[in-house]
Amino acid sequence: MRRVAQKGDQRFENDAALREWMEAQPISRVAKRELLKAIPSTVRVAKDVVVCLDAKTGKRLWKTEAPGEPTGRKSSSTPCVADGRLFAAGSTHVYCMDAKSGKRLWAAPLPKRGKGPASSILVDDGRLFLIAGQLTAYDAKSGELLWENDDVRSSNSSPVLALGQAGKRLICSERKAYFAVHPETGETDWKIAGGGDSTPVISGDWMVVYSKDKKVGLAAYRLAKGGAEQVWNFPMSERRSQSSPVIFGGHVYLTGGEWHMCVELAAGKLKWKESRQSTISSPIIADGKMIALEKKGSDLVMIDTDTKAHRELGKTRIKAMWCPSPVIVDGKLYLRMDDNISCFDLRANPGVQ
Repeated sequence: MRRVAQKGDQRFENDAALREWMEAQPISRVAKRELLKAIPSTVRVAKDVVVCLDAKTGKRLWKTEAPGEPTGRKSSSTPCVADGRLFAAGSTHVYCMDAKSGKRLWAAPLPKRGKGPASSILVDDGRLFLIAGQLTAYDAKSGELLWENDDVRSSNSSPVLALGQAGKRLICSERKAYFAVHPETGETDWKIAGGGDSTPVISGDWMVVYSKDKKVGLAAYRLAKGGAEQVWNFPMSERRSQSSPVIFGGHVYLTGGEWHMCVELAAGKLKWKESRQSTISSPIIADGKMIALEKKGSDLVMIDTDTKAHRELGKTRIKAMWCPSPVIVDGKLYLRMDDNISCFDLRANPGVQ
């Protein structure tokens, strides 16, 4: 049995090879039979894949692959393009590629506890920031590890940049708190209670969050040197708190936690609140209209951003994935479906460039 244990994670070419090896082992027939039952007949494998499509036609322009590890659906980081380079987080590494050709320029290992992050990459001033188990910074040109901040432990929310009077800071959400971090050094400036999977939203000196902490809920803060002062909040007890709010026209909009909400940013006055089936996916706003997914991606809805009353402008059945947010570029809507990426023309005169 000691010899069998020493084989550890060895892989065999096929079932016949495994049985042949087992037959040669000096153990009883009963033990061999029980061992064969316990040994898995398949091994889960995975690749890290980045695909580039022509935005007009959907034609694949290039595809880059690298060895990876199975991490499940949580590996849902959104790529980032900066200075002609594309940055993407895979299951075990963060990659840098030439945006035009897909040629890999460098690959850097993720922190051990940060495999397969859902956090998306932020690039600023030659640095790449990612929350993969912990907040990490890399040199965007070389992939060199610059620093790690062990205070910010998460893999789902994304870092955002605040450029207000308090100075440039990375604002990050951890499981139980929000942090402000110096982008140059990785040092923590301040932390406040809250946190969760939703990404904070910054507008000037305002920070708006949707926290899994039921006492915090949807909240707005004023950023200042050394901290953040809460101006208002709406405690929320819903099970889902992954959707990120949107700031538009001096108001905060949320489609998450089974609600649609509109709140005046400065005063914290609730303008409207409507019971809906929106959960994880975050909304976008274009042409004064809010677009969001509902019912686990089954419905695509368009909501008027009029602050006087909640009004649905349109709805269509669609088989999109549950978590990704819609994207609009040049009047075209892009959606991540169950088994493809789809593009819809929303312009008044489709086909006219």
